[in-house]
Amino acid sequence: MGQRTSRSGTTPTAPADARGRGRPIDAAKLAAVRAAAESLFKTRGFDGVAIEEIAAAAGVSKVTIYKHFGGKDELFRQAVEAKCAQYWPEVVFDTQVRTDLKLRLRSFGIGFVGLVTSADVVSFFRLMAMQARDGSDLSQRFWEAGPERTLQRLAHLLDAAQQDGELRRLDPVRAAKQFITLLQGEYQLKCILGVIDAPGRATIKRHVDEAVDVFLRMYAA
Repeated sequence: MGQRTSRSGTTPTAPADARGRGRPIDAAKLAAVRAAAESLFKTRGFDGVAIEEIAAAAGVSKVTIYKHFGGKDELFRQAVEAKCAQYWPEVVFDTQVRTDLKLRLRSFGIGFVGLVTSADVVSFFRLMAMQARDGSDLSQRFWEAGPERTLQRLAHLLDAAQQDGELRRLDPVRAAKQFITLLQGEYQLKCILGVIDAPGRATIKRHVDEAVDVFLRMYAA
């Protein structure tokens, strides 16, 4: 069996001949693999989960996982991206769509606050905080697959809005960080600490509207 090196060591990959065999797997099975991986990663961390366990939970063979995902690194990345995709439509980031910028920022914001205050993600944040003491790089993996990717996509959206004259000249990455900070507010930390449960839909909408207004007062053309 071949080996692929990652920051955490070596992760086994499927033999070349195994990748080309078998019937194509259907989308439902791929989704089941991602869901099983997300559940196990959330409760036990990245290093505490074996490919065999993910395969058993999803009802597929480990060869199937190696064939379609390559290994745990890619499976973790896709699981995080799939979780993010549940909270906002891809059209939000499509710079070819000429929708009002305020509406797009509002749509992104509602999805973002809903995501970072959801029970699943809050549990995962708590797990990462505990594993950080053990030298695990789970937090770095999560940052790259989720927050960093989201930040870059938002920055690309803001850069396009700047070029279209909707926003004044700005550093798109810095502006994206500022907007995300406004969105996080107090709710994410309170949820992680267990001070409150996830805020209700009306509370999220009100908070996001305020964050969008502040952001546009800073940067609107």
